Amino acid sequence: FEGAPEDLLFLREEVESRAIRRKHYEMDAMLSDMLLECAPELAKAAEAKRTLQILDASTTSLLQQLGDTAACFVDLGSGQTVVYLLCLAGDGSLEYMELYKHTGCFLDLSPEDRASVRHSFFDAFLTVASKLDDAGSHVSALYRVFMGATAMYRVVASEEGEAGAAKIGEIQGWFRALVRDSGLEDFRDGTASPVKVDFEIVDPQSEARLEWLAVKTACAEYIGEGGQPDACVAGGRGSVQVSMELEYKSLDLPLSAGEETVSTSGVEAYMAAIRPAVQRAFGSQAARLSDLPRTGRRPLRLTVITGFYYAALACQATSKQDLVRFKSIRDLVKPGKALLEDPAASPKDKANTARLIVILECLCGNANFDGVEVLIAREWEIRGKLFKATWIMGKFLAEMREKVVKSLSLTPGSGFPSPQPLSRTASMPGLLPASDGNGSPKQ
Repeated sequence: FEGAPEDLLFLREEVESRAIRRKHYEMDAMLSDMLLECAPELAKAAEAKRTLQILDASTTSLLQQLGDTAACFVDLGSGQTVVYLLCLAGDGSLEYMELYKHTGCFLDLSPEDRASVRHSFFDAFLTVASKLDDAGSHVSALYRVFMGATAMYRVVASEEGEAGAAKIGEIQGWFRALVRDSGLEDFRDGTASPVKVDFEIVDPQSEARLEWLAVKTACAEYIGEGGQPDACVAGGRGSVQVSMELEYKSLDLPLSAGEETVSTSGVEAYMAAIRPAVQRAFGSQAARLSDLPRTGRRPLRLTVITGFYYAALACQATSKQDLVRFKSIRDLVKPGKALLEDPAASPKDKANTARLIVILECLCGNANFDGVEVLIAREWEIRGKLFKATWIMGKFLAEMREKVVKSLSLTPGSGFPSPQPLSRTASMPGLLPASDGNGSPKQ
């Protein structure tokens, strides 16, 4: 190449040598090298992040200083559509407000039906400013409006092709126009960061992960670190989730299909039909749980939340007056099985309870319930405020946590590692240009 034209030399030395032009295996090697070098710092950050108490007084105080502490959520579920407002109140507590709930899946509504409920959603959005004021917050704290769609929307998007995409697009456009007309986007006019409006079909793993974060936060606040669960079981109209540390699984298991099967073929037929799918979906988590010790001092602990709370309520394993606490799992399974045999119980309650029992049997290993405790909760009262362990709550907490982590990582002595320049990858021959010591590539 010594006698090559200058333009070819430039391509060889300045373009082809850059990582973006490299083959995938070379890029993977670069990434692996970077991760190896950063491993100690990443481990420190992960541990500091894991132990961060989001609702701790010092953390909420920092969040108040950082701002952007209120968000409006539209939960587009399989059985209902709900508008929520979450914020840090003036006293540092967490406010969780339900502004409006429409029963039924929004996908099933015709344009005329949507028009008939528009004013109800519109009125809910109009209350955001006054609700924030009542909580001791302010409209300037509203940083986003997030519209999240779950199980049924995932099914429509994956199975109905262009027609499904068009249907979901119509709903997205409908809500975006409603948010715009309500004035929520104008709350921060003139600021550097306007209110962000997003629509997203929440993937099943994220839904499970966010529920897990909400449950862990609730247990840490309500029970303490000694009461942390080993896994969480959640059930919705369209899907069920099992979450545990670093493993978040979801399975489409529509309650309506279960109700139909129970009505036509019976409970046993339904349970037999879903067991293989449950085992495939959650078998790896069951294997991990089987490795945990089960003793009187430290039993295996599971939490049951969201729609499965209503299964426990239907079989009288809990009541709305019960304290939120861990108790023997047999106090749930025994009345649950009794409900399945009760001719007076509704097919819907039987299907929901059957889903729950099949999952619990899977997680506990061939229905071995020795040394297993369960906590059944739809909501907690934390610092005098309502706390629901939903994916909506988890998403808000995750965004608050990321805000704190980002701030503390730039604060010396905070316990979070500060960003450090890479030392090895910048001098790897042939992969990245060598530095001249001042941050610029050598010429």
